[in-house]
Amino acid sequence: MECRPLDITLISATDLKDVNFLSKMDVYAVVSISGDSFSKSKQKTHVDKDSGPNPRWNYTMKFTVPDAAAKQNQLTLKMKLVSDRSFGDKEIGEVHVPIKELLDNYGDEKSENLVTYNVRLPSGKSKGTLSFSYKFGEKFTAPPAGYPDPPSGGHPAPPPQQGYGYPPPAAAPGYAYPQYQAAQPGYGYAMPPPQKPKKGFGGMGLGLGAGLLGGLLIGDMVSDVGEMAAYDAGFDDAGFDF
Repeated sequence: MECRPLDITLISATDLKDVNFLSKMDVYAVVSISGDSFSKSKQKTHVDKDSGPNPRWNYTMKFTVPDAAAKQNQLTLKMKLVSDRSFGDKEIGEVHVPIKELLDNYGDEKSENLVTYNVRLPSGKSKGTLSFSYKFGEKFTAPPAGYPDPPSGGHPAPPPQQGYGYPPPAAAPGYAYPQYQAAQPGYGYAMPPPQKPKKGFGGMGLGLGAGLLGGLLIGDMVSDVGEMAAYDAGFDDAGFDF
């Protein structure tokens, strides 16, 4: 499809109808191209604050128009002037210009053309004028609508193939080495639990000590008894009678 670049520069408007009652108008413009699905974009200027009925923008917008549709008078340049208001914007008027008219008057010139059109009110009457310049670029071939843009190499990228990739292999069960691994029963060398002291050992120690102490006491008693018996026997041998 052959297309042309189109640059539109909205310069100014004069003597517009004042749709505000208590303050000066803040005016902006919305520009679009109708009549073809290829050109449905809308662009707008900045708001000229306190401009009143004579706003100025000098704002450039870029469009692309199909050459065949333009030559067949199927495209219309629409410029809507709007008053920016806090409680809802209000339309001031519009300018409609056939793209074919601009193209026929442009010729083969490479400079911008300056034109002025009357502004039509919503009631159908005319009030004020709008001045803008335009410039067509050289024709170029655009891809059909709905066809994706090719990459920089000039050829569409092939879709990804299914089943031919090499995803990273999953870890096989039993071969992983986690950072912390619980000990497996029967294969670990766990430290034995602390053993409680056997009661017999402690009892033996106590019994042994008590036995020794008792043995000493009994031995002392036996020794004392023996000494007393010997002492008595000695006196008897000496002839003493008690």
